[in-house]
Amino acid sequence: TCGCGFPSIGRCLADFFLHRSGFFNEGALNHFCTKQIMSGNVTVCEIDPEVKNKLQKLRFRKERNNAAIVMKVDPEKHLIVIDEELEDIDVDELRNSLPDHQPRFVALSYKIDHDDGRVSYPLCFIFSTPRDCKPELQMMYAGTKLSLVKETGLSKVYEVRELEEMTEEWLLEKLIK
Repeated sequence: TCGCGFPSIGRCLADFFLHRSGFFNEGALNHFCTKQIMSGNVTVCEIDPEVKNKLQKLRFRKERNNAAIVMKVDPEKHLIVIDEELEDIDVDELRNSLPDHQPRFVALSYKIDHDDGRVSYPLCFIFSTPRDCKPELQMMYAGTKLSLVKETGLSKVYEVRELEEMTEEWLLEKLIK
């Protein structure tokens, strides 16, 4: 173990994850053992102030269409940055904008026309984490997810392992619950 003392498993999260995944890389282990452990949560990456600003604007936007902020991790800076901002999109366009082999975070404002005539614009957080992406990237994203969800203040949080799962039917089923 690296000695960073991750309390619940007796070794650091990097060591645990890399061994469990079958992809052990000593360089990656040493690299990720520099993480901070705060209140039991592993924080791998900081959130760029621009991301915080854009998330705040998404939360209070007045437009009456769908909008998404796609975020990625800059692995060299250990920083969550804006990858893309999308306006007036449907779920298929959002899905097609996400890479097949790299994780992404998405904050989405989605318009729902209810049967009774009401219109709502729920906000949700989607974590796209393809199964075949590099374990180091999966760990960076997974270790950062909780702090980003907390920053967004969103309670509707969903994870997608296969992009094909992300359809309008899937999203509406989640949002209307």
